[in-house]
Amino acid sequence: MYLDGLNALAHCIRNENIKCIRLLVKCGSRIDMNMINSNESLRAQLVKYPVIEQIFNQELTSVKSLKALARSQVRKNLNQRLLSKLSKLPLPQTLKDYVSMTEVFGVTSKTTSSSNLA
Repeated sequence: MYLDGLNALAHCIRNENIKCIRLLVKCGSRIDMNMINSNESLRAQLVKYPVIEQIFNQELTSVKSLKALARSQVRKNLNQRLLSKLSKLPLPQTLKDYVSMTEVFGVTSKTTSSSNLA
């Protein structure tokens, strides 16, 4: 939450950053349509850019796979410093890469700890 009470998603809407909106939604950002619709400037952006509302509707109405739901929950539970915390978990590297969304960011949680050298 920022000083003005808006979150990162709201700032991307306000700044017309469609690419960032897609990324935040893909990463599990909470879509609060009540907050968006109650904020006049954000609502105006939805009217001006219908693609934003389409992104939200797709995310809010699509059925998620169990795999995607699990990734979202793990990311939410690890919260800040996700990569650091993820690297310490006793999980296979492919699972760590999936949770860290390497297909999006290209960053892995590889570490040189002795537990991962085996």
